[in-house]
Amino acid sequence: MTLYKKNICIISSSRAEFGIIRNLAKSLIKLKSINTEVVLIGSHNIHTRNKSVNEINDLNIKKFHQINLPNKNDLPNDILNRSSLLLKKIAKLFKKKKYNLLLVLGDRYEILITSYAAVLHKIPIAHLSGGDETLGSYDNQFRNAITKFSNFHFATNELSKKRILKMGENKKKVYNFGSLSIQNIKETPKISKILLEEEYKIKFKKKIFIVTYHPETLSTDSDKKISLILESINYFKDYFFIFTSPNNDEGANKIKKIILKYARTRKNFKYIKSLGQKNYFKFLMHVDGVIGNSSSGVHEVPSFKIGTVNIGNRQLGRQKINSVINVNYTKKDIIRAIKKISSTKFKNKLKQTINPYERKNTKQNIIKKLISFLKKDISTVKKFYE
Repeated sequence: MTLYKKNICIISSSRAEFGIIRNLAKSLIKLKSINTEVVLIGSHNIHTRNKSVNEINDLNIKKFHQINLPNKNDLPNDILNRSSLLLKKIAKLFKKKKYNLLLVLGDRYEILITSYAAVLHKIPIAHLSGGDETLGSYDNQFRNAITKFSNFHFATNELSKKRILKMGENKKKVYNFGSLSIQNIKETPKISKILLEEEYKIKFKKKIFIVTYHPETLSTDSDKKISLILESINYFKDYFFIFTSPNNDEGANKIKKIILKYARTRKNFKYIKSLGQKNYFKFLMHVDGVIGNSSSGVHEVPSFKIGTVNIGNRQLGRQKINSVINVNYTKKDIIRAIKKISSTKFKNKLKQTINPYERKNTKQNIIKKLISFLKKDISTVKKFYE
């Protein structure tokens, strides 16, 4: 049986998420035997300032759909309103299109809503990055629900694969080919500090760090927590700190406003709305470490042989290694951790670090499996496996 007219739909709900999946999407789009379409939801910014070619446009996608949603996300009802509107729009698209497979990544509520709609339209689902655990965010529940909706599973590490199997999924449909992000690192060209300084109008100091802080959606005081982090960071007058935006979760706007206020009054603070994965990796090749609670700090950053100060509970439960220093919300702990990852002694220990998310030929192995799925009719019937 040929793959003619077999249709794959790739869903992405944020630029950060698309950064992970972009190279896989690019390879699938090039396959003439498969029709690949991309759906961009919500916070994607198609026309990015400062870049004539961005991570979405440079894929030369002929068939993509954009679903616009309100930006307001401060309260639970804001998220529910976005979810309701998304459900209506994605259901309309799925009714019109006859997709043979839906490819989704991660744990966001937009992906949960899309997966729910796919189940009702009898579209099989392949899920990337299931089985992870992040106890400080309701993404944890969303991720597990997406796993139960899905028919095929591509975990990023062995621990996550085992968790998926414990959820009763078919072991013949659960794979650990490693992380697409880690393979993306290897495909990212290096750039000099000078070029980065010119492009982003910054001056590298003695030490430079990237700070990314997202809302802890199971708590209600993210604004107080980011203020404490900023006060702790302000201790280091001779260091330079690059801040990126929080993701589009409940409470993100409050965090962003507080960061912007600090950045405007401090010469060693720089706010960059979105680097995109490629430019984020280029910075990681030169910086001294990462601070905050982003998954990238425990996932991709170890591959750059630099340290991460992981603050709070958002990433609690995710597999971590010796490059990650976990701290609570106290100035003393945060300052001490930043000093530690800045030290030559600590950096030397990381030279032999092995990232548990790394496997060879991740993208290629996923594509082979996706093609094998499409060679036959896929049943969407699911049962519990012991």
